[in-house]
Amino acid sequence: MQILSYSEQDLEPSRILSWLKTVQTSPKTQSQRPLKRRRRNSDTALMNIDNNAVMGPHRTPSPTKKRKVDLTAVDSYVDVDQTPRALPNQVIIRPDDSASIGSSSLSASSSRRSRSPKKIDLSCAIEPILARDFPWSGVPDGFPDDSKDLVKSITLFSRGLRVISDALKPDPSSDADLPSPDDFAYTSPSTLPAPSPYPSECEHILYNAQFYQQDHGSEAAWNSGVHDAVLRLALWGFRKEVYYVNCTVAKIAPTRLIPRLGEDTPLPAKMVDFAIHIEPPERLKELIEEHRRGKMDTSINHTLYGPLCARPIGVNIETKRTGEDLEDAKYKLQIWCASQYAKMDELMERWKAVKGDDTDGGNEDAGAKKLELPPLYNIIVQGHDWSFLIAVRHINKRDQKETILYSTFQFGHTRNLLGLYQIITTLQTLAEKVRETLVPWYEKVLDV
Repeated sequence: MQILSYSEQDLEPSRILSWLKTVQTSPKTQSQRPLKRRRRNSDTALMNIDNNAVMGPHRTPSPTKKRKVDLTAVDSYVDVDQTPRALPNQVIIRPDDSASIGSSSLSASSSRRSRSPKKIDLSCAIEPILARDFPWSGVPDGFPDDSKDLVKSITLFSRGLRVISDALKPDPSSDADLPSPDDFAYTSPSTLPAPSPYPSECEHILYNAQFYQQDHGSEAAWNSGVHDAVLRLALWGFRKEVYYVNCTVAKIAPTRLIPRLGEDTPLPAKMVDFAIHIEPPERLKELIEEHRRGKMDTSINHTLYGPLCARPIGVNIETKRTGEDLEDAKYKLQIWCASQYAKMDELMERWKAVKGDDTDGGNEDAGAKKLELPPLYNIIVQGHDWSFLIAVRHINKRDQKETILYSTFQFGHTRNLLGLYQIITTLQTLAEKVRETLVPWYEKVLDV
C-alpha cells in the first residue's frame, strides 16, 4: 500500500512536467537539417534574384512574402579563412534598370542581324538596282561619253603616272624626298587640276594611316584621322567651288525616295560617310533658294541633312576598315545612288512638265531628251585602299528605270607618298569634273 501510494504521487502531472524540463536535447539533431534548409533557401534566393532581374521587369514583393535573412545564422557556417569566390554568371542589376533589359537585348539582337551577310536582291526592286564590274577593255554599252575621258585619266593615275608636279621633283644629286624614283610620276603643273602639296604636308596622313593599320583603329578613327585629312588636303584649293562634308548621320529623306520591292515595301535605308558637293555659284544659289522656298521638302538632294540641303552632291564616299565587307559597301552605295537618282528624276519631271511644250513643237519627250541624268561618281575606301565606282541610270528592255553601279579599279592608297599623290590627284580631277557637269545641269533643271 505504501508502494502504490508512492507511485501515484510520482505519476502526478506536475511531477512529470518538472522531470521533462530537466531533460537536455541533443544539439546535433536540431542543427543538421536546418543548415541544409538554410543553404538551399540561400541558393534559391540568389537564383530568384537572377531570374527576376533577367526574365522580366522588377516587381516589388508583397510584405507577407518578403523573406528576412538571419545574417548571424548564415555567418555561423561561413569559413572566414576560405578564399571568396565569385558566383558564376551572377549580374547585379538595380531595380530601375530591369525595365531596360528587354530593349537592350532586342538592340543587341538587331545589331547582330544588321551584320548578317544576307542581303536583299536589289535587282528585284520595282526599279532594279544592279552591280557590275567595269570591263577590262573598253567601256560598257550605253556608258556616258563625257565620263570616258575621266575613266582614262583615273586609270593613268592608278598606275602612278602623271600625279606629281615637276616642281617637286627631287634633285638627283640630293637625297630624294619621294619614295618612287619613277620619272613618269611627274608631270607639268599645267596638266594637273591643282598644285601638288608638299611632302611635308602629307607626313601626318601617312603616319596616322600606319598607326591605325597596325593598332586596328576603328572606322571612326580612320575617318577622322586619315580620310578627312586626305579630303581636306586635296580639296582645300577648290573649297569655294567644290568641297566635302562628313555625312555619317545623313539619312535618306523623304522616305518616298527609298527604292522599293513593292508599293508598300521599301528597302532598308542606307547612309554613307562623306560627300563631295558643289558650292553653288550665285546664279545656282538663287535657283536653289527659290526651289526650296515654302516647301516641306527643303533639300536639293535626297537627304534633309543640313549641310547638304542646298549643296548638290557630286561624289559619294563609303569607308570601311581594312578587310571589312566590300560587298556591304557596294550595297549601301547602290541604295544611296538609286535614291539620289529618284530625287533627280523628280526635278527632271518638274522641268519636263514646264519646259516640254516649248521644245520640238510641243513634244514633251523631245524636250526631256535634251536633259539627261548625269553619272554619279563614288569611292569606296578600305583602310589604306581607295577605289573608284560609277553609277548610271537608264531605261532597260522592260521599260524600267534601272540603276547600275560599275566597280572600276583601285586608284591610290595611303601606304606611301606616291600612293597618296595618286589619291589627291584623282580627287582634284573629280572635283573639276563635277563642277563642270553638275553646275550647268542643276542650273537648267531648276530654271523653271
